[in-house]
Amino acid sequence: MYKRFGKVAITLALISPPSFMLADEGDGSGFFAGINTGYSVSFVKTTTTGQGTTNDETTAQRYLNIGVQLGYNYMLTDFFGLRGYLDYNYGFHHTHTKTTETQNQTTDATTSNSSHAISVNVDVLLNILSSDTFAFGAYAGIGLGYATMSGAEKTNEQGQITTLITQGGDGFILPINLGLSLTANNHHRFELGFKIPTLGVKYTPPANQNQGNNNNETTTTRNLITTIGYSYIF
Repeated sequence: MYKRFGKVAITLALISPPSFMLADEGDGSGFFAGINTGYSVSFVKTTTTGQGTTNDETTAQRYLNIGVQLGYNYMLTDFFGLRGYLDYNYGFHHTHTKTTETQNQTTDATTSNSSHAISVNVDVLLNILSSDTFAFGAYAGIGLGYATMSGAEKTNEQGQITTLITQGGDGFILPINLGLSLTANNHHRFELGFKIPTLGVKYTPPANQNQGNNNNETTTTRNLITTIGYSYIF
């Protein structure tokens, strides 16, 4: 008898939804707060013009990214809604190299690059598959904001420390937002998202930093941000 009761209890536990699914379901509308993390790929295009020629060079650098969101969801139907929110993303990249030359001369070099982006966004929300407890969907939208980039290189050569601060530029950004979402109980939302850049952040160093020649150098940076995030809808 006890074995039979145990089997019934285990079966009920397996088929019963978790407790958070049985909470107040809401309608998916409300204020929300979220966090995310992921990678940013910084595409840097360097254009050098001088002596009648123009040279273009494009590099890609990866940043670790963390971010936060604050906004409001408004579901017009069970399958369609809108949201507006403010988000902030911080990306950083850190490298360290140690070089040993002749006569045991050692050079340590540490490079740190960072990016800051804040934007106001509007997204369209679509629930593709929906049940009483879960909704799988997608979203698409656009943002408007401002971004700034900078870097620092610290070199230690035989005890002599030098620090060089570099500017990566700043300017307005216009990202396109795309992603997939999984919502549980209309309160817990998990997302895989992409912020695709349309505008680039430009930077032109002062004339006295252009390698001491008459060349004009301009860098244009576009950050593709990929995130995995969680938000709670109040």
